[in-house]
Amino acid sequence: MDLPDSENESGPAIKNAFKIISPQKSFTVLAPSQNDKRTWMADIQKHIELCYTQHMKWIE
Repeated sequence: MDLPDSENESGPAIKNAFKIISPQKSFTVLAPSQNDKRTWMADIQKHIELCYTQHMKWIE
């Protein structure tokens, strides 16, 4: 997963930023480097998939 740098609501893209959006709360995360951004996004995606898998096991 790779997303373009997040856009600030009032201006241009913010380097190494991405948004996390949920029904309850949304926020922008700023990574110190492009490599950190990729690592953080991969870790978040991995944990989303893990939570989903655990949820599906629970409801079966």
